[in-house]
Amino acid sequence: MRGLDIRKKTREQNVPVAEYMKLLAEMKERLARETFDCIVGIRRSGLIVAVYLSYQLGLPFFTDGDIESIPASFPRVLLVDTCAWKGKTLRKAMLRLSKLGGKSVTPAVLYRSSFIDPKIDGLIWLRETDLIKRFWYEPSFVGWGDDDDAGDEKPAGSGMRAGVKKAGPFDPA
Repeated sequence: MRGLDIRKKTREQNVPVAEYMKLLAEMKERLARETFDCIVGIRRSGLIVAVYLSYQLGLPFFTDGDIESIPASFPRVLLVDTCAWKGKTLRKAMLRLSKLGGKSVTPAVLYRSSFIDPKIDGLIWLRETDLIKRFWYEPSFVGWGDDDDAGDEKPAGSGMRAGVKKAGPFDPA
């Protein structure tokens, strides 16, 4: 799989705020039956999911950058991200957690790839997809999920990042 550019083989799809919020509520309901001591969110893509679940489930929250500071008194860890494509990010975090010893890790995502097996033991997911999801908080998100944009498919790389030079901090152009 080394060097595989999944963007060349797939299309993108916007995930509007309303759909994202429904998925968060569904994930909360799915995980409320489980017992965890803390939540670890993958920085950037998993933080909103992790913070939401932390508040809703009443659990302490850590980022994957804080893994080594998780107390031994928190042996049951919920590890969350938005998507699992190849699974590398989640597997790396799970390995770091396992090196701490005595940790039981449950990985969970909103979406998992339907065309690449992410190979993550015990993965909980809500939806399978062959589309790269673009969330409302990403610079590449096009539109804001109104009736004209909701769920629109776009060719991979067609978001605002494609060919757009970012302005510097004091450059309004």
